[in-house]
Amino acid sequence: MGKCMSVVPKNKIKPLAVGITATGDKTKEGEEVTKDIVVLDEEAGAKDKSPSKDVSPTDNAGGKEGKKNKKKKKKEEDGKDGKEENGKAENSKGAKPKKEATKDRVVKKIEASRQGMVKRREENIHDKYAIGKVVGLGCFGEVRKIEDKDSGQMRCVKIMSKHLIPKSAQKRIDYEITLLISLDHPNIIKIFEYYETSTKIYIVQELCTGGELHDKIVARKKSQFEEHEIAALIQQLIQGINYLHKNYIVHRDINPENIIFSNNKDMKVKIVDFGTSQKFRHNQLMVQPYGTPYYMSPEVIKGCYSELCDIWSIGIIMHILLVGYPPFQEQDDTKLLAMICNCRMLNFEAHGWRKRSLGAIDLLKKLLTIDFRMRPSAEKAMHHEWLRSLGGFDAHVDDVKKALE
Repeated sequence: MGKCMSVVPKNKIKPLAVGITATGDKTKEGEEVTKDIVVLDEEAGAKDKSPSKDVSPTDNAGGKEGKKNKKKKKKEEDGKDGKEENGKAENSKGAKPKKEATKDRVVKKIEASRQGMVKRREENIHDKYAIGKVVGLGCFGEVRKIEDKDSGQMRCVKIMSKHLIPKSAQKRIDYEITLLISLDHPNIIKIFEYYETSTKIYIVQELCTGGELHDKIVARKKSQFEEHEIAALIQQLIQGINYLHKNYIVHRDINPENIIFSNNKDMKVKIVDFGTSQKFRHNQLMVQPYGTPYYMSPEVIKGCYSELCDIWSIGIIMHILLVGYPPFQEQDDTKLLAMICNCRMLNFEAHGWRKRSLGAIDLLKKLLTIDFRMRPSAEKAMHHEWLRSLGGFDAHVDDVKKALE
């Protein structure tokens, strides 16, 4: 394992991929990928990457034909608006509500419920919590252990100094807080409340003391993970990602550094760092590449991708856990991204794969499907036979703990 981790650096791409900068690649629409750090769906409004079945080929066409289609579309929309104003829209002739509208209502209900639990505090954080020692450092501040003065419950707080945060990053931090407020899943880091003063931002979240998956892998050195240990970890990752995708959120930076463990006893996986996460709409593709080079999917590098980029990243992690090295190895980021982008088929003939089961290899092949349109969703991957037979988390807690010590 020491060898594999020596070629997995901790640098991240944000927001412009090195490969795209060097080669001048363009999106399918022929537009340059921008350098702006923005809420991606707002940016993508002008660069809609929706599949062709949802966008007419002539909608963006020039000339008379394009204008006719736009006028026709406008008339149709005006007609729909008129019907809705007269109360004849979805309820006319016994029409059923759209399935997508129902999904949106459920998501909004979940978010509203969660937001009622997470509060923005106006008072001084020191009145409620005793601030303890530093347990981590970040670009804009530090993470400290804290104790609730009333209950004695231990938590941690991320403290960010506003003067260290550039304006370009402020919007992304606010967006990350908004996303985390809406989330409530056992495999995703949970925030409880946040405070803001004229100089600092305090985000109170659950305390996790089990360390990063990255460090656990390095500590294993050359020893191999057993398949049931890997299955227990991958199953939790997929469950967390499935929850995100069901709520129309893509993480975009799944890697061993952003996977931590709640403690050293139950080894429950927690997905963290939502700084590059994004809300998305059904069937709409994204264009701006984010992520850590070794875990980026081909379509992200090319600048036209969906939430299934998270599935690819899980596949890269699974590859490392199974054989001790990533499928793409190159020290130079530009060459690495080109290697990933130009990949046509992965090789499973090397010596390390002889010790692995056909079930594990089958799931990995599915997770690392080159064409993301053919890649399984998180929900479908959860039901893979290999995970169902080996991934029962509760049954293998002791094995996972022992493996990662």
